[in-house]
Amino acid sequence: MAEVANVVLAGFMGTGKTTVGKLVAKQLGFEFVDTDALIERQYGPIPHIFADKGEAVFREMERDIVADLAGRSDHVIATGGRLLLDPVNIDAFAAASRIFCLSASIDEIAARVDQTRSLRPLLDVDDPHERIRDLLAERGPHYRRFVQVPTNGRLPSEVADDIVERCSVEAVERLIVRPATPDDAEQIHRFIHALAVYEREPDAVEATPSIIRDQMLSSRPPFECLVAEVGTDARSVPVGFALFFTSYSTWKGRSGIFLEDLFVMPEHRGTGAGKALLAALAQVTNERDYARLEWQVLDWNEPSIRFYEALGADVMREWLPCRVSGDELMQLAEAGLG
Repeated sequence: MAEVANVVLAGFMGTGKTTVGKLVAKQLGFEFVDTDALIERQYGPIPHIFADKGEAVFREMERDIVADLAGRSDHVIATGGRLLLDPVNIDAFAAASRIFCLSASIDEIAARVDQTRSLRPLLDVDDPHERIRDLLAERGPHYRRFVQVPTNGRLPSEVADDIVERCSVEAVERLIVRPATPDDAEQIHRFIHALAVYEREPDAVEATPSIIRDQMLSSRPPFECLVAEVGTDARSVPVGFALFFTSYSTWKGRSGIFLEDLFVMPEHRGTGAGKALLAALAQVTNERDYARLEWQVLDWNEPSIRFYEALGADVMREWLPCRVSGDELMQLAEAGLG
């Protein structure tokens, strides 16, 4: 068996992390711990923590627990549903752990947690099914960076066997798509500049890393971004990005996603990174119940056009983009004041 210091189980509540984790620990001869149980042992019931101190305090408690567990070995660790959305917690675990994400359908999760909703502050609402959908839409892109282990229609013992088997081989490099954070601002800027060079306008970029970071830190960020990496949870190399924002269709009466930039570094093309970024964006679009995913492509960029058409995209050659900027934008704005 490959050397594994710890096994960490991520995923949404109700996916079986505790039940499966205990079975995995028994097979490996490890100790099982549950981060939520450790927090309750030290600080009291989680619903009371949320009510009395707020979610931000609870997340700091999670960080403290992770910092302690990351220094141990021979543990199977079941984590809270949001714990591994925090990059600090990922970094702490990744260096010496194998991380697996358990998944299940919305209907399956709703059925599993129905009897314990009062103990789950985030689901103690009038419509838990809709709440689960909203939370999965938010967390799905983060969960997908880890190795996925489906649990629908499988016995806990079957899921545990699957994880133990995966632990028996060395972690291999794979393509990871994850949401960007403000700490990625420098890398996002490098991607933007490389894209401008590719599109023959290297001097057109006015954005700076500090502008990008400040916008990502704002209360209403003007864009979102996915980063593609090649590597493992512990070590990876950024190879491409997809920067997007919310659009709206008056005909559909629904929001959509507009992909502003999609770029993969030349030396990593052919690895599937571009397709993985588009697939991840399609998943985000579906999870948010948006109407469509759309983007533009330069008419001379035939390799990209062929790539998009092969994926099923409708390249709408009859539509021409219009743009007003700089002095012309100022003149247009002033024209309506007379």
